[in-house]
Order: sequence, then structure tokens, then C-alpha cells
Amino acid sequence: MSISIVADIGNSFAKFAFYDGTKRVTEVIRMTHEEFLTRGVEEARARKASAGIYSSVAVRTDEIEASFAREGVKMRSAKSLSTMSPTAITGFGSGGFSLRSTYLTPDTFGEDRLTAIAGAIAEFGEDDIMIIDSGTAITYDVVCEGTYQGGAISPGVGMRLRAMHEYTARLPLVSEKEYEGFPGRDTRSCIAAGVMEGVKAEIEAKIRWFECLKNEKRRCRVVIFTGGDAEDFVNSLKYTTFARPNLVLDGAAVIGDSVRKR
Repeated sequence: MSISIVADIGNSFAKFAFYDGTKRVTEVIRMTHEEFLTRGVEEARARKASAGIYSSVAVRTDEIEASFAREGVKMRSAKSLSTMSPTAITGFGSGGFSLRSTYLTPDTFGEDRLTAIAGAIAEFGEDDIMIIDSGTAITYDVVCEGTYQGGAISPGVGMRLRAMHEYTARLPLVSEKEYEGFPGRDTRSCIAAGVMEGVKAEIEAKIRWFECLKNEKRRCRVVIFTGGDAEDFVNSLKYTTFARPNLVLDGAAVIGDSVRKR
């Protein structure tokens, strides 16, 4: 059994787990960015992992790789193991994938979005998929008939709640946990209802658009939720969705495993 450490370093926190190929063999551990660069290294050393793969939108590549290299762990970014151009996205090997693409700025394409696509394709195929990653930001990515169509990026729940507080004189800072439905009965519950109902309406509008796409071959459409806030919405929508909270981790593992099999 060859164990690798796989990490998802988001804007707000980092999480990692250990994989044997594409199979996760430990629980997912969540911590701050700073803790990951120390405890993550310690865990990799304890489990005798000599290699790893990561997706990072927050911590610099050289900082991650240098921290692990000091303990003999070779970390590589998922994006460095894939290729992306304005016309194609490619992951390598037997577990990899190859998609046509219409995305015009591949250099700015988020690594988390790339690995989420890899994880989704590994499980559901390349037909019609929408991935909704609800975290610090909410990202939407659409794959139809083997082509990556692009998507959308909007503020996440926490960002919207902070903006209401920071860009007004008197509105309080509210937690999404204070949401109890619409209508709200006081200022705090009104803010929570406004943000949560607004995000829900945005998500449902994107899913409606996705379901209305011309589909001559009548493929099944799959909507996948991931991200830290996914559980706040996945059970309240009137659409059938799949919750995959560790989709970025699993997708990074798919890319890493496919490269090892080349």
C-alpha cells in the first residue's frame, strides 16, 4: 500500500487526508493554514507518506512544497500535473480525463475548481454536470457533453454577512446559524433571512438554467454540492443534488493517482 497525503487549502482553512490511490483511508482533518504547514508535515511523516498532492488557493506553492520537502515528502500541485488551454483541460493517465474547454483565461482558473471537476468526472462521467462549491466564495462550474462551459463566481454566505456589517453604519454582524426562515422577525433574523434566502434563490436560478439547456441526447443532468456551506443548502433545495463535501480532495487524489499510472 502506497500512502499519499492529499490537501485542499482553501481561503478560510486547510484540510487533508491520506489516500491509497484514489481511496481515502483516513478521516479528513481540518485546521488553519499555519497548522497545516506544521501538523500536516508531522502527520505525513508519522504515516510514512513520501509523496502528496494538493490544491491551494491561499498558501503559496513554494511554501507548501518546502515545508514538506524538509521531511522528505514530495508535494506537487494538482494544477502542475494537468494542462489547461482556452480549448482543452487535460488530466493524465488511466484515471484522468480530457475535456474540450471554452474558458478564455486558463492561467487564472482556480486549482480548487480544476480538482472538483476531476472528482466529479471520476464519479459521474463527462456528460452533463454542474458543480456548486459553496465556501468563502460560491463557484459554479458546468460540463456539458464533454466540454467545460465555464461558470460563475459570487460572494459566499460569510462574505455577504460581513459585507452587511462592514459597509453599513449600524447593521450587526450575524451568523448563518441565526437563520430560521423567511420572514425574519427582528433585525438580526432579517439579515440572516436576506442572505440565506438570497443565496438559495441564486443557486436555484443557476440550476434552472442548467436544466433548461438544450439536450438533444437527453443525458441525465447531475448537480453536485461541495464546500463548507454545502450542507446549509443541499437539503433545502427543490432539486435533486449530490452532496460531496470532500470533492476537491477526492479530485486531487484522482489527478495524482492517474499521473502515477502513466
